[in-house]
Amino acid sequence: MNLPDRVKKDPLRSLRNITITNNTLLRVAAMQGGLHSRYIHSISEKYAILIEKMITIKDIIELRNRIIDEYCDAVKYRGTVNYSRRVSKGIQYILSHLDEEISLDLLTEELKVNLSYFSRLFRQETGVTVSQYINTKRVNEAGYLLMHTTASIADVSLQVGYPDSGYFSRVFHKIKEMMPTEWRNKEKSF
Repeated sequence: MNLPDRVKKDPLRSLRNITITNNTLLRVAAMQGGLHSRYIHSISEKYAILIEKMITIKDIIELRNRIIDEYCDAVKYRGTVNYSRRVSKGIQYILSHLDEEISLDLLTEELKVNLSYFSRLFRQETGVTVSQYINTKRVNEAGYLLMHTTASIADVSLQVGYPDSGYFSRVFHKIKEMMPTEWRNKEKSF
């Protein structure tokens, strides 16, 4: 883009401002692409901070390309526009309540849909059962928390909806093929 400098004699500030605007526009587009607000906020916040830390025009241009790629990948792999309205609403509900108990009965009651119909439809469209989907999303969220916080395993377990940290560790191991402490140590060593 070849836009005029809005802040005279400070092209870096001008480019930062344009990149902040791009981040906002991509945020709106991701929402329209069916990306849950939990993911949108995480991406947007991360880049809002990084934009201000960039000290050269080259850095900002490279960051702008990373921003575009991350939003596009997030919509591609986490968006819900390719699902039916019912499954999309179910996914949105699940993602909004990861830290709470989510039973299939509660979910289908909330969506006002027949349990067996929804279970079949969900598996047909996503390729996994509702409980597999919930566990995977919870474990992925836990993996993120383990990498980016110093919260204990028990606290992370609670934050992603597992009151029993032993059960959480078993589910985590089944999905990630390592224990939560191994995951934290491995990821922090990179």
